[in-house]
Amino acid sequence: MRLMVGNEEVSKRIISKVGLSKLILLKSGKGSGGDLLLKQMFENVPEGTNSIFISTHQTEGELMEDLLDLGIERQPELISLLPVIDLRLSEAAKRDRFINEGIMVTDLLEISSYSSDRPASQNTHMKVLSTLSSISSKQVLPFRMVIDDLVDLVEESSPEEIIDRLRILKRAIRENQGLVIVGCPQGYDVFLDIEQTLFDAIIEVKAEKRGEAWFRTLSFAHIKGSGEPPEEWQISTVKDIPTALSVD
Repeated sequence: MRLMVGNEEVSKRIISKVGLSKLILLKSGKGSGGDLLLKQMFENVPEGTNSIFISTHQTEGELMEDLLDLGIERQPELISLLPVIDLRLSEAAKRDRFINEGIMVTDLLEISSYSSDRPASQNTHMKVLSTLSSISSKQVLPFRMVIDDLVDLVEESSPEEIIDRLRILKRAIRENQGLVIVGCPQGYDVFLDIEQTLFDAIIEVKAEKRGEAWFRTLSFAHIKGSGEPPEEWQISTVKDIPTALSVD
């Protein structure tokens, strides 16, 4: 399945319009196909490019299946932060059980010994932040990176910390000709007034009802250094049709 604008894949339109060596924020509305578009950014990646997909809500196996379903054979390095987040949720559930039900001594010993193996209070967000920093600092090739979902990253840390890591990524982009696309829901305003200075481009994909029909649209809400007004294109969904065997 492909998201198309005109006769061109949306991912190609974004790159041709915005260019490389950019940090892009992709805002997607409900039913707009934003998650699909993020995965399609790994189509037709040039040879010698180090591709990375960081997800906060899918496992590596789920990501791999989705990418294969989209026909993306040369898959990026898959990094799932879901296990890190799930670990924090498990610890929270244990604490709730202790408070609400009481706990046997053996259970309490198991929890305390398990927690002593690592710094519990800062384990999750430090792993999230160090993942972003270490990836950007080790790049020596042109790279393409997709991060979803920004909301989860901010909730596991703080807006200030995430902004710092995105600035580190911007520096790596300039030095190594990278392209980083960060996904978040439409209307999410964690960056407040610095959105247009932090990101080189802000793209919005949304689905809206016009009369009895639904339309998906793509718009470049902001391109740094450009005096052009925002543009909008209609998006269509096209299914891949395998080549049929000819019969004489």
